[in-house]
Amino acid sequence: MATGLKQSVTRENSNRMQSIDIVRAMAIVFVVLGHALIYAKCGNFLMGCIYSFHMTLLFSLSGFVTAASWERSAAAEPRLALRKIGRSARRLLVPYVICGIMLIPTANYLLTDRMGASFIDGWRGAFLLNRFLWYLPCCFFLICIFVAVALLSRRALGVRWLIGVCVAFVLVVTAYLMVPSVDYTRSVMNYFAAFFAGAWLWSCRDIVLNPGRRLLVASSIAFVTLAVIHASMPAISIVAKGVIKPLAGISALFLLIALANKMKGIVASSVAYVGRTTLFLYCFDFFATPTAIQYFHPAGILSSFAIAFGVIAVGIFLNFVWEYFIFPELVSQFQK
Repeated sequence: MATGLKQSVTRENSNRMQSIDIVRAMAIVFVVLGHALIYAKCGNFLMGCIYSFHMTLLFSLSGFVTAASWERSAAAEPRLALRKIGRSARRLLVPYVICGIMLIPTANYLLTDRMGASFIDGWRGAFLLNRFLWYLPCCFFLICIFVAVALLSRRALGVRWLIGVCVAFVLVVTAYLMVPSVDYTRSVMNYFAAFFAGAWLWSCRDIVLNPGRRLLVASSIAFVTLAVIHASMPAISIVAKGVIKPLAGISALFLLIALANKMKGIVASSVAYVGRTTLFLYCFDFFATPTAIQYFHPAGILSSFAIAFGVIAVGIFLNFVWEYFIFPELVSQFQK
Protein backbone atom coordinates (compact mmCIF):
# COMPACT_ATOMS: atom_id res chain seq x y z
CA MET A 1 0.00 0.00 0.00
CA ALA A 2 2.78 2.43 0.98
CA THR A 3 4.69 1.65 -2.22
CA GLY A 4 1.61 2.24 -4.35
CA LEU A 5 0.93 5.56 -2.61
CA LYS A 6 4.54 6.64 -3.14
CA GLN A 7 4.37 5.76 -6.84
CA SER A 8 1.11 7.69 -7.16
CA VAL A 9 2.63 10.80 -5.56
CA THR A 10 5.74 10.48 -7.76
CA ARG A 11 3.60 10.17 -10.88
CA GLU A 12 1.56 13.23 -9.87
CA ASN A 13 4.71 15.31 -9.28
CA SER A 14 6.08 14.14 -12.63
CA ASN A 15 2.89 15.21 -14.41
CA ARG A 16 3.07 18.60 -12.69
CA MET A 17 6.65 19.17 -13.82
CA GLN A 18 5.68 18.05 -17.33
CA SER A 19 3.04 20.79 -17.35
CA ILE A 20 5.71 23.33 -16.41
CA ASP A 21 7.96 22.06 -19.24
CA ILE A 22 5.06 22.41 -21.68
CA VAL A 23 4.47 26.01 -20.56
CA ARG A 24 8.22 26.66 -20.96
CA ALA A 25 7.96 25.41 -24.54
CA MET A 26 5.08 27.74 -25.33
CA ALA A 27 6.90 30.64 -23.67
CA ILE A 28 10.06 30.19 -25.75
CA VAL A 29 7.91 29.98 -28.91
CA PHE A 30 6.46 33.41 -28.08
CA VAL A 31 9.97 34.74 -27.42
CA VAL A 32 11.19 33.67 -30.86
CA LEU A 33 8.01 34.95 -32.55
CA GLY A 34 8.46 38.31 -30.85
CA HIS A 35 12.09 38.54 -31.95
CA ALA A 36 11.14 37.63 -35.53
CA LEU A 37 8.63 40.49 -35.62
CA ILE A 38 11.01 43.02 -34.14
CA TYR A 39 13.84 42.09 -36.54
CA ALA A 40 11.46 42.07 -39.51
CA LYS A 41 9.99 45.40 -38.36
CA CYS A 42 6.39 44.38 -38.90
CA GLY A 43 3.26 43.61 -36.90
CA ASN A 44 3.75 46.34 -34.29
CA PHE A 45 0.44 45.75 -32.53
CA LEU A 46 0.88 41.97 -32.41
CA MET A 47 4.47 42.43 -31.28
CA GLY A 48 3.24 44.72 -28.49
CA CYS A 49 0.81 42.01 -27.36
CA ILE A 50 3.54 39.34 -27.32
CA TYR A 51 5.98 41.63 -25.50
CA SER A 52 3.38 42.26 -22.80
CA PHE A 53 3.89 38.80 -21.34
CA HIS A 54 6.56 36.63 -23.00
CA MET A 55 9.52 37.50 -20.72
CA THR A 56 7.50 38.01 -17.53
CA LEU A 57 6.04 34.56 -18.20
CA LEU A 58 9.56 33.08 -18.31
CA PHE A 59 10.55 34.89 -15.11
CA SER A 60 7.36 33.78 -13.34
CA LEU A 61 8.13 30.20 -14.34
CA SER A 62 11.71 30.60 -13.10
CA GLY A 63 10.48 31.87 -9.74
CA PHE A 64 7.92 29.07 -9.50
CA VAL A 65 10.52 26.38 -10.26
CA THR A 66 13.09 27.99 -7.92
CA ALA A 67 10.63 27.88 -5.02
CA ALA A 68 9.74 24.27 -5.87
CA SER A 69 13.40 23.27 -6.00
CA TRP A 70 14.08 25.04 -2.71
CA GLU A 71 11.27 23.19 -0.94
CA ARG A 72 12.21 19.81 -2.42
CA SER A 73 15.85 20.08 -1.40
CA ALA A 74 15.00 21.61 1.99
CA ALA A 75 17.86 24.04 1.40
CA ALA A 76 17.88 25.62 4.84
CA GLU A 77 21.62 25.09 5.26
CA PRO A 78 24.15 27.53 3.78
CA ARG A 79 26.06 24.61 2.28
CA LEU A 80 23.04 23.43 0.28
CA ALA A 81 22.17 27.00 -0.65
CA LEU A 82 25.66 27.59 -2.04
CA ARG A 83 25.36 24.36 -4.00
CA LYS A 84 22.10 25.61 -5.54
CA ILE A 85 23.75 28.90 -6.51
CA GLY A 86 26.61 26.94 -8.05
CA ARG A 87 24.18 24.85 -10.13
CA SER A 88 22.39 28.00 -11.26
CA ALA A 89 25.69 29.61 -12.24
CA ARG A 90 26.60 26.53 -14.27
CA ARG A 91 23.25 26.45 -16.07
CA LEU A 92 22.92 30.20 -16.70
CA LEU A 93 26.25 32.00 -16.58
CA VAL A 94 28.44 29.51 -18.45
CA PRO A 95 26.18 29.52 -21.57
CA TYR A 96 25.89 33.29 -21.21
CA VAL A 97 29.65 33.80 -21.33
CA ILE A 98 30.24 31.28 -24.13
CA CYS A 99 27.41 32.56 -26.33
CA GLY A 100 28.25 36.16 -25.50
CA ILE A 101 31.79 35.70 -26.78
CA MET A 102 30.40 34.11 -29.94
CA LEU A 103 28.05 37.09 -30.36
CA ILE A 104 30.86 39.68 -30.20
CA PRO A 105 31.46 39.75 -34.00
CA THR A 106 27.76 40.21 -34.79
CA ALA A 107 26.47 42.22 -31.82
CA ASN A 108 27.19 45.61 -33.35
CA TYR A 109 25.64 44.50 -36.65
CA LEU A 110 22.45 43.43 -34.91
CA LEU A 111 22.27 46.78 -33.12
CA THR A 112 23.15 49.12 -35.99
CA ASP A 113 22.63 47.07 -39.20
CA ARG A 114 26.28 47.46 -40.16
CA MET A 115 29.25 45.14 -40.09
CA GLY A 116 32.89 45.86 -39.42
CA ALA A 117 32.53 46.75 -35.75
CA SER A 118 35.58 46.81 -33.52
CA PHE A 119 36.10 44.19 -30.83
CA ILE A 120 35.25 46.76 -28.14
CA ASP A 121 31.98 47.68 -29.85
CA GLY A 122 31.06 44.02 -30.13
CA TRP A 123 31.99 43.38 -26.49
CA ARG A 124 29.84 46.30 -25.34
CA GLY A 125 26.91 45.10 -27.41
CA ALA A 126 27.18 41.48 -26.29
CA PHE A 127 27.85 42.10 -22.58
CA LEU A 128 27.98 45.63 -21.22
CA LEU A 129 24.94 46.99 -23.05
CA ASN A 130 22.94 43.93 -22.01
CA ARG A 131 21.18 43.73 -25.38
CA PHE A 132 21.49 39.97 -25.87
CA LEU A 133 21.10 36.96 -23.59
CA TRP A 134 20.27 39.33 -20.74
CA TYR A 135 17.70 36.90 -19.30
CA LEU A 136 20.45 34.52 -18.15
CA PRO A 137 22.43 36.79 -15.75
CA CYS A 138 19.23 38.55 -14.67
CA CYS A 139 17.62 35.23 -13.71
CA PHE A 140 20.80 34.20 -11.88
CA PHE A 141 20.81 37.42 -9.82
CA LEU A 142 17.15 36.91 -8.90
CA ILE A 143 17.83 33.31 -7.83
CA CYS A 144 20.69 34.57 -5.62
CA ILE A 145 18.34 37.13 -4.06
CA PHE A 146 15.73 34.40 -3.46
CA VAL A 147 18.31 32.16 -1.76
CA ALA A 148 19.68 34.99 0.39
CA VAL A 149 16.23 36.09 1.54
CA ALA A 150 15.14 32.50 2.22
CA LEU A 151 18.26 31.89 4.33
CA LEU A 152 17.88 35.10 6.31
CA SER A 153 14.16 34.54 6.93
CA ARG A 154 14.81 30.83 7.69
CA ARG A 155 11.78 29.88 5.65
CA ALA A 156 10.75 30.60 2.09
CA LEU A 157 7.29 31.98 1.24
CA GLY A 158 6.48 33.03 4.82
CA VAL A 159 5.72 36.50 6.23
CA ARG A 160 9.36 37.19 7.06
CA TRP A 161 10.27 36.06 3.54
CA LEU A 162 7.82 38.58 2.04
CA ILE A 163 9.30 41.34 4.19
CA GLY A 164 12.79 40.31 3.06
CA VAL A 165 11.66 40.37 -0.58
CA CYS A 166 10.37 43.94 -0.15
CA VAL A 167 13.66 45.00 1.44
CA ALA A 168 15.59 43.33 -1.40
CA PHE A 169 13.49 45.20 -3.96
CA VAL A 170 14.28 48.52 -2.27
CA LEU A 171 17.98 47.65 -2.43
CA VAL A 172 17.72 46.75 -6.13
CA VAL A 173 15.95 50.04 -6.91
CA THR A 174 18.61 51.91 -4.90
CA ALA A 175 21.37 50.18 -6.86
CA TYR A 176 19.68 51.15 -10.12
CA LEU A 177 19.31 54.79 -9.04
CA MET A 178 22.96 54.92 -7.97
CA VAL A 179 24.29 53.32 -11.18
CA PRO A 180 21.60 53.83 -13.85
CA SER A 181 24.07 53.15 -16.66
CA VAL A 182 24.31 49.46 -15.70
CA ASP A 183 21.52 47.74 -17.62
CA TYR A 184 21.59 44.61 -15.47
CA THR A 185 20.24 46.43 -12.41
CA ARG A 186 17.41 47.80 -14.55
CA SER A 187 16.53 44.33 -15.84
CA VAL A 188 16.54 42.85 -12.33
CA MET A 189 14.32 45.70 -11.17
CA ASN A 190 11.91 45.35 -14.09
CA TYR A 191 11.40 41.59 -13.65
CA PHE A 192 11.72 41.39 -9.86
CA ALA A 193 7.95 41.38 -9.36
CA ALA A 194 7.31 38.68 -11.97
CA PHE A 195 9.99 36.36 -10.55
CA PHE A 196 8.91 36.63 -6.92
CA ALA A 197 5.22 36.51 -7.79
CA GLY A 198 5.97 33.21 -9.53
CA ALA A 199 7.88 32.04 -6.45
CA TRP A 200 5.00 32.96 -4.16
CA LEU A 201 2.57 31.06 -6.40
CA TRP A 202 4.34 27.85 -5.37
CA SER A 203 2.66 28.24 -1.96
CA CYS A 204 -0.71 27.84 -3.72
CA ARG A 205 0.51 25.43 -6.37
CA ASP A 206 -2.61 23.25 -6.28
CA ILE A 207 -4.63 26.20 -7.57
CA VAL A 208 -1.96 27.18 -10.09
CA LEU A 209 -1.48 23.71 -11.52
CA ASN A 210 -5.21 22.95 -11.58
CA PRO A 211 -6.95 26.30 -12.13
CA GLY A 212 -10.73 26.27 -11.90
CA ARG A 213 -13.12 27.59 -14.51
CA ARG A 214 -13.72 30.94 -12.78
CA LEU A 215 -10.00 31.57 -12.45
CA LEU A 216 -9.48 30.73 -16.12
CA VAL A 217 -12.24 33.10 -17.22
CA ALA A 218 -10.82 35.89 -15.05
CA SER A 219 -7.29 35.18 -16.32
CA SER A 220 -8.48 35.20 -19.94
CA ILE A 221 -10.21 38.56 -19.57
CA ALA A 222 -7.22 40.03 -17.71
CA PHE A 223 -4.72 38.67 -20.23
CA VAL A 224 -6.50 40.00 -23.32
CA THR A 225 -7.14 43.38 -21.69
CA LEU A 226 -3.55 43.80 -20.48
CA ALA A 227 -2.05 42.68 -23.80
CA VAL A 228 -4.17 45.17 -25.76
CA ILE A 229 -3.37 47.99 -23.32
CA HIS A 230 0.34 47.22 -23.50
CA ALA A 231 0.28 47.16 -27.31
CA SER A 232 -1.44 50.56 -27.31
CA MET A 233 1.00 52.41 -25.03
CA PRO A 234 4.73 53.27 -25.15
CA ALA A 235 6.91 50.28 -24.30
CA ILE A 236 9.15 52.44 -22.11
CA SER A 237 6.26 53.41 -19.84
CA ILE A 238 6.84 52.66 -16.15
CA VAL A 239 3.27 51.37 -15.90
CA ALA A 240 3.91 48.99 -18.81
CA LYS A 241 7.09 47.59 -17.28
CA GLY A 242 6.13 47.58 -13.61
CA VAL A 243 2.44 46.71 -13.62
CA ILE A 244 1.06 45.47 -16.94
CA LYS A 245 3.85 43.05 -17.85
CA PRO A 246 3.94 41.15 -14.50
CA LEU A 247 0.14 40.86 -14.40
CA ALA A 248 -0.02 39.75 -18.04
CA GLY A 249 2.72 37.18 -17.40
CA ILE A 250 0.86 35.71 -14.41
CA SER A 251 -2.42 35.63 -16.37
CA ALA A 252 -0.68 33.87 -19.25
CA LEU A 253 0.81 31.36 -16.78
CA PHE A 254 -2.65 30.24 -15.60
CA LEU A 255 -3.96 29.98 -19.16
CA LEU A 256 -0.99 28.04 -20.52
CA ILE A 257 -0.95 25.62 -17.58
CA ALA A 258 -4.62 24.88 -18.22
CA LEU A 259 -3.75 24.26 -21.88
CA ALA A 260 -0.79 22.07 -20.86
CA ASN A 261 -3.06 19.97 -18.65
CA LYS A 262 -5.20 19.17 -21.70
CA MET A 263 -2.25 17.64 -23.56
CA LYS A 264 -1.83 13.89 -23.28
CA GLY A 265 0.42 11.13 -24.53
CA ILE A 266 3.06 11.67 -27.16
CA VAL A 267 1.96 15.27 -27.83
CA ALA A 268 2.55 16.22 -24.21
CA SER A 269 5.89 14.39 -24.11
CA SER A 270 7.08 16.01 -27.34
CA VAL A 271 6.14 19.54 -26.27
CA ALA A 272 7.66 18.94 -22.83
CA TYR A 273 10.93 17.97 -24.53
CA VAL A 274 10.88 21.32 -26.33
CA GLY A 275 10.42 22.95 -22.92
CA ARG A 276 13.55 21.21 -21.65
CA THR A 277 15.50 22.70 -24.57
CA THR A 278 14.46 26.26 -23.66
CA LEU A 279 17.96 27.37 -22.67
CA PHE A 280 19.48 26.14 -25.94
CA LEU A 281 16.66 27.65 -28.03
CA TYR A 282 16.98 30.97 -26.23
CA CYS A 283 20.70 31.21 -27.04
CA PHE A 284 20.29 29.85 -30.56
CA ASP A 285 17.53 32.37 -31.28
CA PHE A 286 19.92 35.32 -30.98
CA PHE A 287 22.13 33.89 -33.71
CA ALA A 288 19.60 32.30 -36.04
CA THR A 289 16.56 34.58 -36.07
CA PRO A 290 18.22 37.87 -37.14
CA THR A 291 20.38 35.99 -39.64
CA ALA A 292 17.34 34.28 -41.19
CA ILE A 293 15.38 37.55 -41.27
CA GLN A 294 18.24 39.34 -43.02
CA TYR A 295 18.64 36.52 -45.54
CA PHE A 296 14.99 35.84 -46.43
CA HIS A 297 13.56 39.37 -46.03
CA PRO A 298 10.03 38.37 -44.91
CA ALA A 299 7.24 40.50 -46.35
CA GLY A 300 4.85 40.34 -43.42
CA ILE A 301 3.72 38.67 -40.22
CA LEU A 302 3.03 35.20 -41.66
CA SER A 303 6.40 34.92 -43.39
CA SER A 304 8.14 36.18 -40.23
CA PHE A 305 6.34 33.54 -38.19
CA ALA A 306 7.33 30.88 -40.75
CA ILE A 307 10.97 31.85 -40.27
CA ALA A 308 10.54 31.79 -36.49
CA PHE A 309 9.10 28.28 -36.51
CA GLY A 310 11.89 27.21 -38.86
CA VAL A 311 14.46 28.55 -36.37
CA ILE A 312 12.73 26.66 -33.56
CA ALA A 313 12.70 23.41 -35.58
CA VAL A 314 16.40 23.71 -36.44
CA GLY A 315 17.21 24.56 -32.82
CA ILE A 316 15.35 21.51 -31.52
CA PHE A 317 17.17 19.29 -34.01
CA LEU A 318 20.59 20.71 -33.09
CA ASN A 319 19.86 20.34 -29.39
CA PHE A 320 18.81 16.72 -29.96
CA VAL A 321 22.06 15.98 -31.81
CA TRP A 322 24.08 17.81 -29.17
CA GLU A 323 22.30 16.07 -26.30
CA TYR A 324 22.31 12.48 -27.55
CA PHE A 325 25.28 12.19 -29.90
CA ILE A 326 27.95 14.80 -29.18
CA PHE A 327 28.13 15.70 -25.47
CA PRO A 328 25.38 13.80 -23.64
CA GLU A 329 27.19 13.88 -20.28
CA LEU A 330 27.87 17.60 -20.55
CA VAL A 331 24.25 18.37 -21.42
CA SER A 332 22.99 16.29 -18.52
CA GLN A 333 25.21 18.27 -16.17
CA PHE A 334 23.77 21.57 -17.38
CA GLN A 335 20.21 20.29 -17.06
CA LYS A 336 20.56 19.30 -13.40
